[in-house]
Amino acid sequence: MLTPVCFVTAHPNPANHFVEYVQVCEERGIPCKVIAGQNVSDKFSHVASKVVVIDLSSEELLARLETELSSHSLIITDIANERWVALHQKLNDKYPSIKRAVYYDNPERHVPGGYSELAAKVIDKAQIILFANSSLVEKGIEGVELSKKSLIGLGYYPKSDANKILELRKNMSAIRSSFLKRHGIDETSQKILVYTGGANDAYYNKAFPHFIHLLTELVETNESLLENTVLILQQHPRAKTEGNLDAKLVKEFRSKYKLNFIVSDMTTPESLALADGVFYYQTSMAAQFVFAEIPSVIQVGHETYPDILVRAGFPSVTDAKQFVDVLSSEGSSADIKLLEKELGIDSNWKENLNKFVSEFEEK
Repeated sequence: MLTPVCFVTAHPNPANHFVEYVQVCEERGIPCKVIAGQNVSDKFSHVASKVVVIDLSSEELLARLETELSSHSLIITDIANERWVALHQKLNDKYPSIKRAVYYDNPERHVPGGYSELAAKVIDKAQIILFANSSLVEKGIEGVELSKKSLIGLGYYPKSDANKILELRKNMSAIRSSFLKRHGIDETSQKILVYTGGANDAYYNKAFPHFIHLLTELVETNESLLENTVLILQQHPRAKTEGNLDAKLVKEFRSKYKLNFIVSDMTTPESLALADGVFYYQTSMAAQFVFAEIPSVIQVGHETYPDILVRAGFPSVTDAKQFVDVLSSEGSSADIKLLEKELGIDSNWKENLNKFVSEFEEK
């Protein structure tokens, strides 16, 4: 029997989703195959299905993919590589009987930093759009024409990062003690606040510099609000290779003021396990902070970005007064049910996936 379904992935986030989807297919007896970039192939080490590892930089990539994909009924690619545009076009031209789907893993209608632009290009060449966020079937994608596409909402939202943070919080005292000791900070029952960064021009050149501006103004006018507080910058993984701009601003700030502001040497779950509050701007992890039960989750930047948390009622800070207000409060709260609705979570996501994929089984 032919393997009807093939997942093609080149990015960690959709790869994490695809691992779950492959396991659902295996549980239901639906054969599938995975084609994964070298950077994400290890995520599939525990699946039973065949995993083909590819070199995304190879000049022969499209020819290799054609060989691997030509016998499948359904191809599902992520939105992670410019070459997927040519891949969908080639499959359309040479194998019109193969159904081609694109997986839109992000819960937002628009994603800065190039994701939305690449999504528009790949979606243009595909026939079917699979949404992790089922509400996007109705809402659509900002600036992307979908009227001639088949739209499927799965309703899957992983809480794995939140669960990691919650698990680490059980051992928070040891992580905290080690962190403070490494940075020469005495334990005084400090409040720990984390700023977690994005990786785009808006964050580097506007949002985080504005946070530093607000912080500077606060230190100079109302320092008592930050008394006995440690701040941690948790950088995006790409920040160091993209100029380390946010870390340089922290270093400059620390040269002028005595506030403990540390560039994290921990993993993101570890730093967030210590957090009494988290500030963020344009990060796809924002909802995970809420599910991890961090007491305060607050967007801070140069302007309000209407992300899922803001739409669910979580605070956005853009000026000094708002900053003082949130630092003076005990925590942030909003409608979790509304947040889950905005995320398009459907408890029947496995059944939704099974129904979609089973249509392509060989009869």
